[in-house]
Amino acid sequence: MGQLYDYDNDMAYSEMAQELAGTEVELQGFMAPHLKVDSEFFILSNQPVETCPFCESEDEWIDTIIFVVMRQRQEAIDPGLLIWTRGILDIGTATDEATGFVSRVRLLNADFHLA
Repeated sequence: MGQLYDYDNDMAYSEMAQELAGTEVELQGFMAPHLKVDSEFFILSNQPVETCPFCESEDEWIDTIIFVVMRQRQEAIDPGLLIWTRGILDIGTATDEATGFVSRVRLLNADFHLA
């Protein structure tokens, strides 16, 4: 996840992120706990987390999380388990209409499996 940002350029997107935008990618991480048990999205983090990180503004964006919108609903798993998530990389600040979450990076039409 850290390769998606250019840390020398004030958290701009890296060349790699810009080149991969709109393509299918696979990322490894941990599923953050769901706010809603029955949902079609989750937060992927590079380390296990206990609370939802989307309550901040873009200025306070955490660069180690990605908003994941699933292709079809899958049951949430233990946030301590390592998973692989595959989906279409979408970059640029956006607010999810259904949740109000602000994100800078998303995986769309995604699915996941245990690592």
